[in-house]
Amino acid sequence: MRIGLKGGFGQKNIAIAETATVAELLVAISEATGLPEFEVKSGFPPKKIDFASFDATTPLGDLDLKLDGQRLQVDAKAASSTAAPNTASGQFASTARAPKSESPKPRAAAIPPSSKSTQQLPSLKRKNADKWEKDPPEVSLRDGQSALIQRVMPDDNSCLFRAIGKITLGNSLDGMTELRSIVAQAIQADGGDKYNALVLEKDPNEYCRWIQTENSWGGAIEIQIIAEAFGVEIFAVNVKDLSIQKFNEGQKTRGYLVYSGIHWDVLVENPMGKWGEPELDISQFQAYDYEVEEAAGKIGKELMDAGYYTDTSNFPIKCHICKQQGNGEKWATEHVAKTGHQDFGEVGE
Repeated sequence: MRIGLKGGFGQKNIAIAETATVAELLVAISEATGLPEFEVKSGFPPKKIDFASFDATTPLGDLDLKLDGQRLQVDAKAASSTAAPNTASGQFASTARAPKSESPKPRAAAIPPSSKSTQQLPSLKRKNADKWEKDPPEVSLRDGQSALIQRVMPDDNSCLFRAIGKITLGNSLDGMTELRSIVAQAIQADGGDKYNALVLEKDPNEYCRWIQTENSWGGAIEIQIIAEAFGVEIFAVNVKDLSIQKFNEGQKTRGYLVYSGIHWDVLVENPMGKWGEPELDISQFQAYDYEVEEAAGKIGKELMDAGYYTDTSNFPIKCHICKQQGNGEKWATEHVAKTGHQDFGEVGE
């Protein structure tokens, strides 16, 4: 069985047989996370798994727990006698420690950011969206042990929140609503010092109401606020020119987004590559993991070469309701103002 782990250490995956014991699982978790003592939680909202209530020699397959394909929350615990098991006695004791690894050599800084996100374009279906969802690009990692892949988000106005939610909340179904609320609360708490009407291009109170509606796009403002709220760096790869816009720099962990001009996706690591189950995705990485940073650039280059970027100023667009066609975001927003229609698609989708 394959089990995902997440916590202050980032995200890890482990593989273990169903015939393995509770003791062997806890040792594997300790070695993967580097935590000698820890608490494990699962589900949403997370609930503690009391491994101390099980005999350490019990096979995992005999437990009334669903572990295969799950991502467990693992948090460091103050020293006690209930961490990794002592397999000789069947009781729990602090024994396992993960080996230390050498710090990688620093590399050159990434390209300065230049991407910007539009906030006005109405609901839009992209051309060839199914193609990318079914066969996303991937780049091999860890000497072929895993791969960095593009997880394509659905074509709706919440694609950014879905993508960044994958980084901050895992596979939470309610993540979009929660993240929109976090943005609104941060703007209200700011009191206009940073997020004022000039920056938001709306009255702050109006912006807070607007961003919490499901039809509102997110952009750089939302990424910055969410990254700060969760204490994570976010690097956004702009497919137009492969520049990287960096948010909340200086954190220990980092997530990667891909921006196509009208759409946001997320980059994740999976031990099975692009065919792996999303539940095993790793979406947060150590900030010094330059192998992942390099792979993110390679995926951006592949997408750029394949025409994944959309120039919103002049791309051909059609209204699905009245079948009229025009060019660019300006035509689309004018069409919305005249007709109220808000269902659009790229010509050739």
